[in-house]
Amino acid sequence: MLGKRYVEAAIAQHPDIDFEVRWRPFLLNPSASKTGVNKREMYMQKFGAARVAQMVPMMVGKFNDVGIKYSLGGQTGSTVDSHRLATYAYQQGGVEMQNKLMEEMFMNYFSQEQFLGDPAVLKAAAAKVGLEGADAIIDDPSALLEEVGLINCQS
Repeated sequence: MLGKRYVEAAIAQHPDIDFEVRWRPFLLNPSASKTGVNKREMYMQKFGAARVAQMVPMMVGKFNDVGIKYSLGGQTGSTVDSHRLATYAYQQGGVEMQNKLMEEMFMNYFSQEQFLGDPAVLKAAAAKVGLEGADAIIDDPSALLEEVGLINCQS
């Protein structure tokens, strides 16, 4: 989300140049839980309490700087389904639709404590941005795996 805001600010400084931002899949943790784990607890295990105590106020400040409330609450886990949905958004509506969906999913995760592995969260995000036909993609765990290069991540 921060990176998205920073890229948007950089693009705005150059109105004379046409930019196209396309979101491509990348799994930070390919073995992440499909059912989700507590985000704060995962960060504590990964980085330790002292580092998390430093990170959270820094992240809150950086998000505030771009007008977004940051929360470390909620769950984290596999993002395979969100990658499949983002690919579908691009296929259906190009970079504009994909960008709208990414904005919504980032807000869900970083601000609203929603789990992006929850099909209901993904369906609601797709509906909010007007992405038709998303339910069928979300409901079929094999849909678009090959297109996003995640063929070995099928549940």
